[in-house]
Amino acid sequence: MDGTADWQWRDDELASAIDPSVVAVHYGSLALTQLPGADAIVRLLQRARATSTVSYDPNCRPLVMGSPADALSRVEELLAIADIVKASAEDVSWLLPGRELEDVAAEWLAARPALVAITLGADGVVAIGRESGVVRRPGRRGAEPPTRAELASL
Repeated sequence: MDGTADWQWRDDELASAIDPSVVAVHYGSLALTQLPGADAIVRLLQRARATSTVSYDPNCRPLVMGSPADALSRVEELLAIADIVKASAEDVSWLLPGRELEDVAAEWLAARPALVAITLGADGVVAIGRESGVVRRPGRRGAEPPTRAELASL
């Protein structure tokens, strides 16, 4: 990874990256784990959450993110910024091996988000929301995407 990307983001470069008209920001993966630029991105996201809905997907990449313990420390910091968190069962299993997905989702919900969803591949999703509690939905092979009403029921 060294020499293949520039991880040197600075606050002044990101100062105008999100203007007040932006209503949603999604973040995740490697840019948030590679110092020193990751810290500047975190500060940008902290400012953005004042006017935008922010969503986070850890999108773990074990081969380049270091140890699970180091990555988990950063994930926990980023959970405190998010309104919505989407993680895969693989992400959770790498970060917290042996833990029940619903337990992890509940812990992450307590960090700040209003909704935590953990995707289960073809088996669907388990989600927990402040208003809804735990919701499980099966996978939908070849089906149309869920309607707004179905999403709202989560």
